[in-house]
Amino acid sequence: TEQALSELRMDLENVFIPVDQISQKWESLEPTIQVFYPDVEIEGVTDSISTLNLTDNIETRKAALFQIDDLLEHTTSFTLDALLWTAIMIGGTIILTLSYVSIRKFKGGQATLPSRKSENS
Repeated sequence: TEQALSELRMDLENVFIPVDQISQKWESLEPTIQVFYPDVEIEGVTDSISTLNLTDNIETRKAALFQIDDLLEHTTSFTLDALLWTAIMIGGTIILTLSYVSIRKFKGGQATLPSRKSENS
């Protein structure tokens, strides 16, 4: 998504690229970006590109560039905190499963242990 936003930014800087093409690119990119960015920031870019569709001049292009730069600055990535919680949850599940299996095996071994001694005596 960052690469696509950077490409859209370069298209905005190039005054020879038609606004319709920029608008179509944003419309195809917007559903994907909604997964990673807050709606408030996306609405700002959508509004600035809509304004750019109405009046294509340097000021509206700069406003759209500013919105995209703002979006790129607040890049959301998967944090280490989420990775840590995932590792804890998976590790905890594995440890609980292994503990349960070992306890059941120990109890099963204890139940058959006295009968073996009585057979040998």
